[in-house]
Amino acid sequence: MNLAADQVSFFDSITGGYGWAVRSFIIFAITLSLNFFELVFFKRLLPKYKRSGKVWDTILIKAIHKPLIILIWFVGVVLIIEEISVFFNIDFILGFIKELRHLGIIAIIVWLLIRFIREIESEFIHSKSKEHLDKTMIKGMGLLLRFTVLILAALILLPLVFKVPLSGVIALGGLAGAFIGFASKDFLANVFGGMLIFFDRPFSIGDWIRSPDRNIEGYVEDVSWRSTKILTQEKNYLYVPNSTFSIIVVEKLSPKNFLQKFPKGIQLKDE
Repeated sequence: MNLAADQVSFFDSITGGYGWAVRSFIIFAITLSLNFFELVFFKRLLPKYKRSGKVWDTILIKAIHKPLIILIWFVGVVLIIEEISVFFNIDFILGFIKELRHLGIIAIIVWLLIRFIREIESEFIHSKSKEHLDKTMIKGMGLLLRFTVLILAALILLPLVFKVPLSGVIALGGLAGAFIGFASKDFLANVFGGMLIFFDRPFSIGDWIRSPDRNIEGYVEDVSWRSTKILTQEKNYLYVPNSTFSIIVVEKLSPKNFLQKFPKGIQLKDE
């Protein structure tokens, strides 16, 4: 450590006391260079893997591209801020720079994982070779995986960055869960209704459904955590809260009746 301090002191002496500025410039130049090389490699690698048909390599490259650029610039900016803070003795910045570094890196990793999950989901939904797979189940698994990533990130960040003990995290999670559950019971009912549709599969995207209990009838175009998007015979959209489907009878039409029911001239969403 003393050797490093001596080297910094020597560097400052030969630069006339502006060693921090020179180091900051060098860091900026390295950051800019890494950003340039990343863009070059991305533009060259992505078309190559697309042509070769290497699906998983293509997904990984597409998912990692933007988070890697942000990571390069984040690390560079944090190092420059640290140099400036040390030179000008800005203690309040030096006090939380370590936590800021942890927070930023974990946030970028979470973003990368979510992008990776989205790319996999998109590949399974839109690939012609995987048309036999249930697209509703794929969307449900994608949402569940993204939710799991966010929960794990929160459990890591609270003790690491915010210095909350693990026992406190568990207790806080219990209290927050009770409060949020009470305050947003309708939202949670829709979320669990969405999980019911995803995993129990009373119907799927692309089905024609109707309910004798409610004025609901049409083509299922999308299912999200909160609601189900239905295209009616009158070419209007219905957004039905998912919790509704747990308390009503739903009838799914056979393919033959579906074709008779669906009005001509409507372009169905390509699933």
